[in-house]
Amino acid sequence: MVMGRREEEEEEVKVKLPMVVERMIERICVEQKQNPPDSFLRTQLAAISEEQALSIHSQISKSKIRKTFSGYLQWLLTHSPSSPSSSAEMNPDCGLTIF
Repeated sequence: MVMGRREEEEEEVKVKLPMVVERMIERICVEQKQNPPDSFLRTQLAAISEEQALSIHSQISKSKIRKTFSGYLQWLLTHSPSSPSSSAEMNPDCGLTIF
């Protein structure tokens, strides 16, 4: 059976986030006419504290998204102080190449 894009999206597991974070995502999507983050980003949001997620979303809601909500969110998640990759970027001895 061949599934269309809609059926694939419906089969994608929706990661549960705190209600306040969900509301902020919805508000950003409506106000800035953006698509909601995908499951991968929702999983990353779920892995950080509610306080950190709200801080990131607060920063996004005060900014004008230039390209995509998901892209901006991904950038903020990887550059947040609690992110493992962000601490690696600050340590030149870690062997990572930052582009």
